[in-house]
Parts: sequence; structure tokens; C-alpha cells
Amino acid sequence: MKVAAVIGEDGKTVVPLTDGGVIRILDTELGRTTEIRNPAISVQSGRRLVAVQELLSHGVRVVISPPRTFCSHSHQMAVKNGIRFWDVPEGSNWDEVWQGHQEPPTEAVMEKIPLELLHIPNHHHNHDHHGHEHHA
Repeated sequence: MKVAAVIGEDGKTVVPLTDGGVIRILDTELGRTTEIRNPAISVQSGRRLVAVQELLSHGVRVVISPPRTFCSHSHQMAVKNGIRFWDVPEGSNWDEVWQGHQEPPTEAVMEKIPLELLHIPNHHHNHDHHGHEHHA
């Protein structure tokens, strides 16, 4: 199974999809970790969606998700494509998250992220947060 997280500037901290330049992917069957560039860093709009598309293109099944990792759009796309979510506290460190685990712990992996843990843009009325297009 491929498990991924976006890693912050320090090379250790698990951060939301748009907050780090590297996506780290652990293939739990091969025991191999790879790092890829996070394309969300270089785009102006739909950044979380771009990150989810990249995760999907690499066959990621579980995303290590501190609060506000996903917005509602990227969450819907991830759920629809079978990605699940390993809920971790803000500021979690990659190595600490994996301590004592070969696979994501079943009780920590969710099929959907509770609404209060999603990224909710501050400006609800103009509907162009990060250039996302909203179609009713």
C-alpha cells in the first residue's frame, strides 16, 4: 500500500497539501520511500486538487492528514478515487507517525475527514479562494 504525506520545509513535519514542496510516499509492501516534487507549490489555483491528482497518479491509497490538509473539493476528489485519510495532530513528524507501525493503524484511518478538520476558506462570500471555481 502506498501512504503519502506532504512534508514541510524542515524535511520532517507532515503539513497540509499546499504547505510543503515535497510529497513523501512510503510503499509499505516494498518498504521503500520516495520523494516527489509537490506540484501544488507552483500553481496559482486549485492547488489542493493538483496535489490530489499527483497523489492519485502515484497510486497513493492513504494520505497522512493533519487538520486542514484537504478542502471540501480536494476531499471529495480523494474520497471518490478511494483515498483514505490517516488523521494525525498538527505538527506531527513523519518518523513519529510511523513509530511502531508497518502499515497505517486501522483505527486511525478514516474514509472521510470530519468537516471541522477540512480547510475552510476565510472569505465565504466571494468564492474564489485560491482561484477555485465553484459550479453549483
